[in-house]
Amino acid sequence: MKKSLFSILSLTLLSACDKYLDIEPKGYVIPSTVEHYDLLLNGDDRSIHTTHNEEVLALTADDFDIRIFSNQEVDIKNPDNQEFQLYSWGEHRFYNPNMFVDSWNNAYANIYVFNKVVNEVEQAESVAPYSDSDKQRIQAEALYGRALEYFFLVNIFAKPYASTASTDLSVPIIVQADVTQKGAERASVKDVYDFIINDLEKAVSHLPEKSKVLTRPNKEAGYALLSRVYLYKGEYEKALENASKALSIKGNLKNYVTLTQNSKIIAEAYQSEQYALHYFGYTRGFQGPLSEDFKKVIDVNEDARYYQFFVVYPGYGEYKSTQTQPNAATSIGEMYVTRAECYTRLGKKDLAIADLNILRENRLKNYEPLQVSDFTTDEELLKFCLDERRRETFQSHLRLFDLKRMNLNPAFAKTVTHTFQGVTYTAEPNSGKLVLPIPAQVLKFNPNWK
Repeated sequence: MKKSLFSILSLTLLSACDKYLDIEPKGYVIPSTVEHYDLLLNGDDRSIHTTHNEEVLALTADDFDIRIFSNQEVDIKNPDNQEFQLYSWGEHRFYNPNMFVDSWNNAYANIYVFNKVVNEVEQAESVAPYSDSDKQRIQAEALYGRALEYFFLVNIFAKPYASTASTDLSVPIIVQADVTQKGAERASVKDVYDFIINDLEKAVSHLPEKSKVLTRPNKEAGYALLSRVYLYKGEYEKALENASKALSIKGNLKNYVTLTQNSKIIAEAYQSEQYALHYFGYTRGFQGPLSEDFKKVIDVNEDARYYQFFVVYPGYGEYKSTQTQPNAATSIGEMYVTRAECYTRLGKKDLAIADLNILRENRLKNYEPLQVSDFTTDEELLKFCLDERRRETFQSHLRLFDLKRMNLNPAFAKTVTHTFQGVTYTAEPNSGKLVLPIPAQVLKFNPNWK
């Protein structure tokens, strides 16, 4: 039964135009009980708990370089070479109407499942051991999942949240599990953020205190995702409030420095700090090397976030530990850097430095605590917070989103450069190059969209 429930999405897509939709196909289970909807939210690192956008996020930002193997010929003139198009911010990103773009299609496929649960579980039959009280929990978990998918969509395919958010076009908001619906329009950035926050605010009060497995969200995961969304919206008091709520429930860090250099132990320590898991699909970690730009920010000898997770093979470069699967959802470390940034922006430098010290003493060898006197201006401390955020969250691939919001402030705006085969490519602040285009495959069915 469990396996057949996971076939519901493909079954619906295949039979959407069938006039006999009211007939239950043999060999499949049409969800009707609370248990069925609960099982729809189960899965592993290749199911609805994945987001297939890691390559897009890594190649468009500046923490990673493109992976080129020895003796590999790269045809940069071929528009179907999407890795190079992403890395060079080329004009042919997602240009082919026959090209399946995972970062869009997979997200909306997941949203289809979450919509089905959100809209139907309240009417489902409660069969023991499930009761009516389970309906709210299951619906809340689906609301969380839907919010996370829209967070990535709006931050990949739209401008950052700014004063123009009410007019900047974003992605369509789909709330029905109906593959035949037509006429969806692109919502504004503000509308998508409001939708995400509304989903999470409804979800958090009904999320469980303890989840069944880490791929299913609990209460602290809800608070942490709310904190992330409010941070990118620029509402720092609310971001701080929700980060504090998450940390008050789960806030103990692992000391990466003292871990035995064993890939399984390191992976378990990394996973123990996550509030909930949302994998980057089948990639199990982007295998491009870290950029020289990022290595100017992270100390490869002293910072355990580098030397515990990466192995350098002479002649081949760096490879990530295959047992550590990077997480697109939130973590304890992210909440510490989020709260430190918010404290700084709100003029509470001593509290910001206290949070930075808690984090860094668990990450750096021979660590000497920061002092308020180390920073002569608030701007210096904020720059340090942003660099620390980069060091702590690079495995979650949030850097693209941080670059976009930093570019709104001239003091932190950055021209990103990538050099490939002796040619340098640039993405100037607010040039639009960090905004991914709507895939041509999608525009083919929505010719009126800009």
